[in-house]
Amino acid sequence: MRENFYKDYPEFHHTFDDGISYLEYALYGNLSLPGSIHLEIVDASEKMMKILNKIKEKIKTLSKEDLLSLGYSEKIIPYLQIDPLTNGSVTSRFDIVRTKGGFKFIELNNDTPFLIMENYQMDNILCEELGSIPVLKNRQNFLNESMILSLKEASEYLGKSLKDCTVAIMGYSYEEDLEEFTTLSFYQSILLKNGINCHYVNYKDIRVDMDERDVLTAEVGTIDILLKFAYPYEFLIEDSYSEKDGSIGLDMLKLMEEKRVFLMNPPGSHILQNKSTFAYLWELFEDRDFFNLEEKLFIEKYVPYTTTKGPEYF
Repeated sequence: MRENFYKDYPEFHHTFDDGISYLEYALYGNLSLPGSIHLEIVDASEKMMKILNKIKEKIKTLSKEDLLSLGYSEKIIPYLQIDPLTNGSVTSRFDIVRTKGGFKFIELNNDTPFLIMENYQMDNILCEELGSIPVLKNRQNFLNESMILSLKEASEYLGKSLKDCTVAIMGYSYEEDLEEFTTLSFYQSILLKNGINCHYVNYKDIRVDMDERDVLTAEVGTIDILLKFAYPYEFLIEDSYSEKDGSIGLDMLKLMEEKRVFLMNPPGSHILQNKSTFAYLWELFEDRDFFNLEEKLFIEKYVPYTTTKGPEYF
């Protein structure tokens, strides 16, 4: 039944089979939960996001030394203030675990969240097949609207109208990384359906011309808005030119600072993706004035104690 179901969706990475190993990634089944649990998770996620955004604004005011102590790379620090999107990023994903003490937030994937096609398309289709109600029923519009809004704000950052911007999404090919390709192609399909021409470009084809101050490929030409949904800043800032000295990633960030290109998600999204954010949250918890009583009670209930102090990282 599983194979019969998924064969109708070849655009989805339901099975990984490279001829050496075989993995049935997508299941033919679901976990049913009471509506009360769904509502709790939604409500807690909204409150947690407000708390993290409050922390993000605090982090933006920290000194370079404080940012280094929190684990931010010295290379990315100069660009963390580039944070022009209303939502901070196109979309984010909380990782939550269910414990004997209830649900606990353990991290936020804010720069490069995956499980997008799974949540916004395949879960709906599978639940309809099985006669269940999907968690995100009829909610793909939220993702569509966030993507369109973010692109408009990106074009405004560049001082252009969206219709005058060349948009591209970068990633591996189907043969190089099936999951990445299908996930990014899903993002691309959303934009194409909304009348925005979005090119798919391979990482190896991207060039940075620091003389002309452009990011480009031979096929597409100059790119105004580059979607890097599978390439976190931790990798980008370490990415070097193959033919000369220097960092192609840092040059991209310089051009973004000059408003020659917009990288999406922007560097500001990296602030909350940093795993030490929750440790800093607990440092601020000890500050008598930063969190109000309601926020403190929420943190005690939903956020496991985290610290970077002492002999181990907890």
